[in-house]
Amino acid sequence: ESDNVTFTYFYDQVRLEYYECLAEQMELETAVQLGCLQMRRQYKNLSHEALNKKSNINMLENEIGFDKFIPRCVLDKARSREIKKLVQNNLKQFSQLTENQCVYKFFEILSKIKQIGSTTFHVKMGEDEESQSIEIHVGPLHGISY
Repeated sequence: ESDNVTFTYFYDQVRLEYYECLAEQMELETAVQLGCLQMRRQYKNLSHEALNKKSNINMLENEIGFDKFIPRCVLDKARSREIKKLVQNNLKQFSQLTENQCVYKFFEILSKIKQIGSTTFHVKMGEDEESQSIEIHVGPLHGISY
């Protein structure tokens, strides 16, 4: 927290990686949670009472677009009504969080799906037709492992 610029930069990097690489594997509820945390960060002045009104959720969807916060591949998996309900419930749940608390919650949720700070490489072991495909994981928790 002492270096807010670096903290925000790291968050943006992780968020973009999630958006580009992990979103297709994500369950709808989890993806909406992550999107709502970003919405909350961006629109921190939305009060808990304002989130009770469907018109405000409709405004978010129509004027701003949920796809700025929730990957399109996830939005295409569900009906608009279901997504709006999930967005409204999650925004209410996160209504008391500060910007930094939203980031910490984002990391907490995402870390249950992918270890943050680690990289996975898909490689083949061997040179002939009997070579085996494996994943090698490189990260601070386990070093180099497969």
